[in-house]
Amino acid sequence: RIEQETFGFTHNKLSSILLQQMGLPERCHLAIRGIDGPVTSGNAHEPLLEVTRIADAVAGLICDGTAALSIVQLQEAIGAVKMPESLSIESLIDQVRDRLECSSQLFDFDPPKLPSAGDLLQDALDQLSRIATAAEESSTTAQVPVELLDENRQLKRRVADLLQVARLDALTGLANRGYLLQQLSERTALHRVRGLSIGLAVVDIDHFKKINDTYGHQAGDQALRVVAETIRKSLRDDDLVGRYGGEEFVAILEDANPEGLAIVGERIRSNIAKAEVVFEGKKIPVTASIGLVEGQIFGTEAEFGEQLFAVADAAMYRAKKGGRNQFIVDTLIAPNDGPQVQERARSVAVPAMA
Repeated sequence: RIEQETFGFTHNKLSSILLQQMGLPERCHLAIRGIDGPVTSGNAHEPLLEVTRIADAVAGLICDGTAALSIVQLQEAIGAVKMPESLSIESLIDQVRDRLECSSQLFDFDPPKLPSAGDLLQDALDQLSRIATAAEESSTTAQVPVELLDENRQLKRRVADLLQVARLDALTGLANRGYLLQQLSERTALHRVRGLSIGLAVVDIDHFKKINDTYGHQAGDQALRVVAETIRKSLRDDDLVGRYGGEEFVAILEDANPEGLAIVGERIRSNIAKAEVVFEGKKIPVTASIGLVEGQIFGTEAEFGEQLFAVADAAMYRAKKGGRNQFIVDTLIAPNDGPQVQERARSVAVPAMA
């Protein structure tokens, strides 16, 4: 906007002209010119234009100081593209980070270390939230970008929508990995102050690759959705469950103790074994192995969270080696000579239902 007011053109238009002089195909420089608005020429290549707008918004989110504006533009640009599967802003940024690393090796340059997708999104959402608050105060309206002023009635809703997108796993609707880790850190700090133990459960679907290979990946997705909903319904309202990655789920359990974790472990195990996963008329048997751990906070929140997850993950793998479709409960103890793990409960492997 400032470029247009000062020079009569934008850096996008200038880039378009330079690329045209360099001999790039018309569809390329028209797509770049179309970032600022609709292209009047009928020769514009619509899919390329949509992708270019997404690229510009991602670049703005990573490189510019106007993250709030970029995240709104990115959300709109992604929404305008018709894709067979939904694409989250977080997963897109992660893919861009991977491509940048490959490109830097190809062109032999060392780019600065990019923040994580979660950190980039959080900064943008914080900025957008501050702008939304400023838009409601006449004394600070001048601080709000002109591009967002026309939509200030929608800003609060945009913040809520984007927070929702940034926190959820697109397939299951549960919390995603970034939000889980953020909540683990915050809840650990709160439990330290209250002097309470906190628990963690790692749930991994048994033989998930076999489900994909036998019934197809869409059936695997259906199994993930059913298991996700089953775990969610097996927990208390104050607990938080999310998809950590692949077929692995993690639950943060409030005010935990070994006896309570054993009850939760059996409830999750039995509910998953009884859940009906049906795809194209075929019933797919599904079980899960579960590792649970509780402990009173010691060390830093980050260090404790890492150790808690490592112990729960190791317990889950012991459950798999012990026959699957079972749970193991551990307690993380911090004596003077370093952290130790004590097994507190274990279920016997239950044969999977036919």
